[in-house]
Amino acid sequence: MGGYSGGAIHSEAAYLTIRHCDFIENHAPNGGAMRGYAGVADMSNCTFRQNTASTGGALNFIFACTATIQDCLFADNSATRSAAVWILMCNTLFERCTFTGNTSNVYTVSSYKMAVLQIRECTFWGNSSLYAPVILGGELTATLENTIVAFSQEGSAVGGESNGNVTLTCCDLFGNPGGDWVGSIADQYGINGNICEDPLFCGPEDGDFTLSCASPCAPFTPPNPECDLIDAWPVGCGGTPVTGSTWGGIKALFRR
Repeated sequence: MGGYSGGAIHSEAAYLTIRHCDFIENHAPNGGAMRGYAGVADMSNCTFRQNTASTGGALNFIFACTATIQDCLFADNSATRSAAVWILMCNTLFERCTFTGNTSNVYTVSSYKMAVLQIRECTFWGNSSLYAPVILGGELTATLENTIVAFSQEGSAVGGESNGNVTLTCCDLFGNPGGDWVGSIADQYGINGNICEDPLFCGPEDGDFTLSCASPCAPFTPPNPECDLIDAWPVGCGGTPVTGSTWGGIKALFRR
């Protein structure tokens, strides 16, 4: 589908609830799949794949809006600016979302000006954005929690302006060509459970972003013993964990 604003949906000052929907190969100049102007959007369990736009390959939210996006997949979307999502002056929560294979000249998810952005338990893998998968502009408050940004094709893990209030907690930034804990977030590495380790996905090339049982992002395991799961997906592969025992305990297994 195509349109001027929002290839599938254009919303103004409305309350939208969208569940279990697939947005595939839509296109528009602003918001390849959807553009929201003011209003409220509540979205969950949706797939955004191969949508295209000039700004916001999948989603474009602007001006006095509130959006909650949970358990959604953003894959192979593209745009000149913001391959997956572009946000301006909106309060937005992404929770348990996966961003993979999105392509842009500049970034994958961006948020700007007088906004509150929360990225919680999300996974970014293999996105191609010149500057960074996550770009945070000035005059906003942003938090990234229990989130992985790994193996981008170009750019640093998180980019942005130093005049924003950006806090990362229990995040793993790893393998990004332009650097992981660099720029305005460099001083947050090694504190608040933030790490720089290979997350050990089970099969990301095949779209499997569950974790190996040996992953440092598994719940409460070294090197993040204070953090719960870091990822949008649980532990899904690996050997059986080894548990300690004694010789007496082993012999007791064979007693009848």
